Amino acid sequence: MPGGVGDRLIYRGAAYYHLKKDEAALVDLQRAHATLASAGLQDSELMISVLDMIGSTYTDMGDLDRGLSMKRELLDRIAARQGPESSLYADALYTIGFIEYQKGDVEAALRDIRTAVRIKRDATAGTADPDVAMYWISEASLLNILGRVPEALESSRAVALWSEANLGSDHLLTASTLHNFGALLGVAGRHGEAIPILRRALAARERLLGGDNPQTALTLNSLAYSLERTGKVREAEQLYLASSAIFEANPDSSAPQTAGAVLLNASSIAAGSGRWEEATERAERARTLVATRAGTENLSYARVSIVLAELALQRGDASAALAFLEPALETLHRISEPYQTFRVRAEVLHGLAMLQAGQAAEGLDAARPAYIAIRERMRSDLVADETRLRTEEAYSQTLTLFAQLALEAGDPGLGLEALQLARLGDLERSGRMLAARAAAAGSAGTHLRELQDLVRQEQQLRAALSTAVAQSDSAAIREAEAALAQTDRAIRSARGEVATAFPGYAAAQRPELVRLEGLRERIPANGAILIAQPGLMGILTVAVTREGIAWHLTPRKRNEFQAAVTAIRTSVEDRTQPFALADAHLLYSAIFGADIAPLLAGKERLDILAGGYLSVIPFSLLVERAPQPGETLADAAWLVRRFAISTPLNIDRAEPRSARSVRPVRFAGFGDPALAPAGSGEAQLAVLVRGGGVSVQDIRDLPSLPGAGEELAAMARTFDNPGNLLLTGSQATETAIRAIDFSRYSVLAFATHGLVGGQLGGLDEPALVMTPPDTAVQDDDGLLTASEIARLRLDADWVILSACNTAAGSDAGTPTYSGLAQAFVFAGARSLLLSHWRVRDDAAARLSVATVRGAAQGLGKAEALRRAQLELMADPDIPDAAHPAIWAPFILIES
Repeated sequence: MPGGVGDRLIYRGAAYYHLKKDEAALVDLQRAHATLASAGLQDSELMISVLDMIGSTYTDMGDLDRGLSMKRELLDRIAARQGPESSLYADALYTIGFIEYQKGDVEAALRDIRTAVRIKRDATAGTADPDVAMYWISEASLLNILGRVPEALESSRAVALWSEANLGSDHLLTASTLHNFGALLGVAGRHGEAIPILRRALAARERLLGGDNPQTALTLNSLAYSLERTGKVREAEQLYLASSAIFEANPDSSAPQTAGAVLLNASSIAAGSGRWEEATERAERARTLVATRAGTENLSYARVSIVLAELALQRGDASAALAFLEPALETLHRISEPYQTFRVRAEVLHGLAMLQAGQAAEGLDAARPAYIAIRERMRSDLVADETRLRTEEAYSQTLTLFAQLALEAGDPGLGLEALQLARLGDLERSGRMLAARAAAAGSAGTHLRELQDLVRQEQQLRAALSTAVAQSDSAAIREAEAALAQTDRAIRSARGEVATAFPGYAAAQRPELVRLEGLRERIPANGAILIAQPGLMGILTVAVTREGIAWHLTPRKRNEFQAAVTAIRTSVEDRTQPFALADAHLLYSAIFGADIAPLLAGKERLDILAGGYLSVIPFSLLVERAPQPGETLADAAWLVRRFAISTPLNIDRAEPRSARSVRPVRFAGFGDPALAPAGSGEAQLAVLVRGGGVSVQDIRDLPSLPGAGEELAAMARTFDNPGNLLLTGSQATETAIRAIDFSRYSVLAFATHGLVGGQLGGLDEPALVMTPPDTAVQDDDGLLTASEIARLRLDADWVILSACNTAAGSDAGTPTYSGLAQAFVFAGARSLLLSHWRVRDDAAARLSVATVRGAAQGLGKAEALRRAQLELMADPDIPDAAHPAIWAPFILIES
């Protein structure tokens, strides 16, 4: 012990340190440091304590270099006294990592904090030290900052499991780890997994901290983010506002920028629904909050400026937009990477503002680097498709804005390229996986399919593990973890086999963006490709034919186009209401306006790629001519009267349909499961409409499907092949389907109930209903789910899903062409006929059989569907045949 003066210096310096009197503390602590050193006590506990306080004081004063130097000396002293694997060593190393993060060296911070996590976990094994969770949370956050989202997810999942097992479900840090895990799942686009975990984290924080605590508000914000992206916009807006109110009432919270950032999320929802005044008021409040609490040199203030610039552009005020964007870009260029979502958004908006100000060429040049950064980022992510997260969600709107800028600036080829990237999604990725398997010859294709199946299985196991975490089901957690470990080992082995057998795998699955001239050459003379993408400014449409390209932007005043889509969906799902003819014409006028319709004159076929809310309706029911007084549905100028319409899987693989080979047709049909008897009279009419919300215990009580068996039998007779297969009634089981060699059949049809995720209790993905067994077992519960479909090995030219909701996504608000469609494409289907809404049995039978028969007789599939629709709507013997609810439910997806 130094004694006398040394003791007094240490105690007084420590008192100043705890009182936050930094300068006075430094004077005494530095003198104490010198006294201890001169006494030969460099490695004493007192010296360790003094070094820790000196380093922390320098850091608190903003002198990060000196703070880091003292902490490193501290680390050396701890290593000498207690060893480099001690708990105290981990504490010091974590502090060093935190200072490195403050200095901007995130890689170094991650390295040291990751090591601190390992040491702390090992040194405190069996003691449930909360610091383990705190350090581990920091590791996951740094991985996320570095853009290593898959690793961040694994880290956040691991600490959530550790906290649950060691700290217990009622510990505040367990709630924090659940929040972080759920928030990262949202960042990764896995919103269906994120929502139940975030709801559990919210309940825990409300219970432990109260409903008005800023940490509770953080979870409200993260939950709102995932809800918004799954279509639950109203609930999301209310949660954003509740979160913002908590932060506004707590100005001394540890997240000074958050109140404005959360309020800005609510502003964006208001803007998305055309409530411009409300959006502007919220954004202005957010700007004031951020500036007051955190200053103007930060990401949150830049983000507020971006939203205010968007609102200025919406009202045509380019000078105001530029005034918001220019200082924001200075900040973003200093603190963010070139591909960061807010930065590229600001750069593209800056280009649009310049265009509005009369500087078209200069605006395009200013925005081009942002587009290049996005393109390279998305393409690099797509190289490893199994680990690619949904970057298109982050970039889609910005790419649509850049496409608009390029088109208005006179570069249609660049605009077309940007739109191709803007609409990448689940179905396109499955199509690319299918194409990659086709490009792999012989055993390479087999190895590749095995790898893709394993990767998909890994994704399903991770989703199952997330569900188990959300439910705090320890047995299910252990089971999922064991299965994941086994699958990870298999994936590593399979990757090695694919790398050897198919070196070109990465290139084969990377999207090749089609240039305009190349695309025009591939389009048949009677055809056209039309891309319709809703965005910030309105609906952007691009049409391409052999003869040329046309584009059109229809500005939105409020929310009239999305409201029209909602009105159309309501009028086909509830046939007690008249069909929304005026809305169908409004959308036609918006999409086919200006030079689009003239370019399509004389064309007979349309390949349509629709994004966002436009993807939830079939374009066949759009109306070309404004409805006239007294005009009936039978007289309407439906778009299907003029065009055969389909959706291509991949625009980059478009080719004339006549160039495709024809193989002998062998048919397999499944459906008409053995369920409860159908009703009679009015009840019979009710059950003619397939689907309905039921609980899982009632699956056997779902109504049987009048006409489904005959529908399948008629298709089988149409193809008239002795090798056809028909499984209906009690034979239509999951067990039977699993035993089939599907590679023998070129046409598959399913006529049964189609269910979306959440429609049955415990069903979290789309499914087709089969005949259920007497007792449910793991491989047969009466539901053929999307994940089970994806594991089938198909070689089908055509899959017909004659059931309700088969075009629906995996979650509410997800892209229309995901769910079952994505699963069947992954399994090997090259074309699909899907229903957009619940299909009446008699209509389903007529449409599917007539389409199949027409295609068998040599018609193109789209033309066969078109003729079937026209014949049905003109049939006087079919009740309400002219209503689009009856004739328009099906869409055709073709490769």
